[in-house]
This record gives sequence, structure tokens and C-alpha cells, in this order.
Amino acid sequence: MKCDDCGYEFTLKQIQAEAECPVCADATMRHVGAAGDYVRPQQVVVVDFQMSFNSMVWFMVKAALASIPALIILAVIGALLTIFFGAFFGVLSKM
Repeated sequence: MKCDDCGYEFTLKQIQAEAECPVCADATMRHVGAAGDYVRPQQVVVVDFQMSFNSMVWFMVKAALASIPALIILAVIGALLTIFFGAFFGVLSKM
């Protein structure tokens, strides 16, 4: 949010506190509206991050262990589908 008089960009903390503009001390926040109207999402781009080798290994081990329940669930669904279609087409082929 910007000051109407001088164009100063307020911080979120200043908006929530309805602080006066530090550049032109006479402009107040009350003439612009509610503070919640001006809080908007901001785009974030991650360029790089630092991770030690040991942390990376533990992360990969945890990811591998977390995939086991997913594989079990997929195996159960596959078995149920095989049983269903096997029974359905097995009955039709005998007719």
C-alpha cells in the first residue's frame, strides 16, 4: 500500500498498526480503508538452498520409507481390480 500524498510504500506492520506516513508525517492511514484489503500474496522464487550430505541421505531414506504404504495401497487396489475383472470376464466367457 502506498501513501496517497508522497507514494511511500508501507510495510505490513505499519499497515496493521495504521501508522502515519514517515515521509509526510501528516498523512494518516485512515483515509485509505481497512488494512486487510491491502494484504496480498507475494511471489517467491527459490534460487538455491544449502543442505549437507548427511541431511540429504536422511531425507532420501525417509522418502523411501514413506513410499512403502503407498505401494501397499496400490498393490491392494490392483489385486481388487484383478479379482473383479477376472471374475466378471471369467463368468462372461463361460456363457
